[in-house]
Amino acid sequence: MRKILFSSLLLMAFMILNQRMNAQTYCVPTFTTGCFFGGSSTSGDQINNFYTTGGATNISNLNSGCAGSGALSYTYYSALSCSQIQGLPITLNMQAGAAYPQGFRVWIDWNADGDFADLGEDVYNAASSTALNTTTITVPVTATVGITRMRV
Repeated sequence: MRKILFSSLLLMAFMILNQRMNAQTYCVPTFTTGCFFGGSSTSGDQINNFYTTGGATNISNLNSGCAGSGALSYTYYSALSCSQIQGLPITLNMQAGAAYPQGFRVWIDWNADGDFADLGEDVYNAASSTALNTTTITVPVTATVGITRMRV
C-alpha cells in the first residue's frame, strides 16, 4: 500500500512540476508611441499588412491599420495562426502604413519554452520602410511540434 501511495504522490508531483516547467510566460511588449501618432489612424507605428505564403496553412491579416484604442495600443492576434512542417520554408510578408516608414522584427519560439531568447528565435530584422518586407524562413527540424508563438 505504501509503495502505491508513494508512486501516486511521485507521479502527481512530476505532473505538477512538468506543468510549471511548460507554462509559457511570454513578456508583454512595450511601446512608447502608438498608432494614432499625430491624431491620424493612418500614421504612426503600425503593422498594416501581415501575411504568410507557402505554409501548410497561412495567415492573412491585411489592411488592419490601427487596431487598438487610444493613443497607445498593442493587439494580440491570438486567433490567427499558420503552420509549416519542420524543415520546410514559409514566407513572411509585412508592411507598415503608408505615412511613416517602420522597421520590422520577427521572433518565433521554436522550442515553445515561453520566450524568444534562444539562439535562432530572432528570425528577421528589417530597416525602416513603407515598402513590403518579405523574408523566407525555414522551420528548424529541431522545432517543437505543436502550437508556439510568433511575435512581429
